[in-house]
Order: sequence, then C-alpha cells, then structure tokens
Amino acid sequence: MLFFLVLRKIKSTEGVIKIEEMLFNLIAQKINGKDKIVILCIGTDKVIFDSYGPFVGYLLKNVYRLQDKENVVIMGDLKESIHALNLAKKLEEIDKDRSLIIAIDAAVTYSKGQHKEIIIGEGPIEPGNAAGKKLPRVGDVNIKGLIFNGYIFGEEEISIRIGDIADMAERTAEYINNAVQKYLEIESHILKTARFQKKTVSI
Repeated sequence: MLFFLVLRKIKSTEGVIKIEEMLFNLIAQKINGKDKIVILCIGTDKVIFDSYGPFVGYLLKNVYRLQDKENVVIMGDLKESIHALNLAKKLEEIDKDRSLIIAIDAAVTYSKGQHKEIIIGEGPIEPGNAAGKKLPRVGDVNIKGLIFNGYIFGEEEISIRIGDIADMAERTAEYINNAVQKYLEIESHILKTARFQKKTVSI
C-alpha cells in the first residue's frame, strides 16, 4: 500500500497545483483496494446555480473523455442529470465496496468573497442541504463549487451568470482529469513493475 501526505481541505484560491495534489492524495488514500473510480456529478441544468455538477460531468465526458479510461465511471451530465428525484436510485447502481466515489455538487456560501471558490475535502457530501432536502450522504471525496447565497435566494438573484458556473466547472474538470490521470498512470506503473519482478523471480 502506498503512503501519501494528505492535506485535509484546500480552496481554489490556493493554487492549481496544490488542488490537483490534494485530489490525487485523497484518491490514493481513499482507494483502499477498490478497483473503480466513480465520479458522481450532482445537480440539474434546469436551474443555473445547480448546473455546476452536470457541467463538470459533461466536460469530463466530452472534452477530457475520462470515461474512456478503464475502471473510471462518470455519472451525471447535462444530458442525464442526477438530482433529488433520482439520486437514491442512481446510488443503487454503484458497487460501493469496489468503488471510490468522488461526489461533486454546488454549495451555498454566505460570504460574497467566496463566490466561485472550489473546495475539496474528504468524506461524504450532503446534496440538497441548502434547500432543506434530506438526501443520501454520498462520497469518499467531495468537491463543492461555492455560490453566494444572495445570488440564489436574495435580491441579487439576477446577478448569477451561467459564465460563473462554466468557469467553476472548467477548472474543476481540469483538476479531476489531471489528478485521476496521474493516479492511473502511477498505478499502472506499479502493477507493471510488480508483474516484471514476479516474472523475474519465477525465471
């Protein structure tokens, strides 16, 4: 088992490299013998502020084509969203004993200065919490795109722009792609080395 230094929480304002390292470290720590990475993008494109997760899923599938990698599954995008009405059913499709789940969702912040920040942490996310919905907690790793409360429920609601959501989604998709690709490359190298050593010993 590999050991990696894990930072517990990091914000997008602290630099791209640190965010990717954080995500890579969390994947390496939490994978714990599991053989599949499930990227669960929660939200719906029917509401601008809730389209962050589906937008990330769309980019991972259509720009980075991350789902083409063996043992990587992306659930939720702009065509087939995962939301309050179907989340529980979708979770039943995941083999949780064999899957590391990275859960992605929009989250509300009450600080205008935190608008568009991306937070990465370990443990489950609570979808629908800001709207008072009781939905299943999900995720070994969570990624939240922060949206200022006043842009959703307050007088400044008209200030929220699809461009803000797209910007967060583009950054998030890049972080995920780079971290997952790095992990898969290292894992592949380790497996190849182990096979070579086993073959050498048998000879």
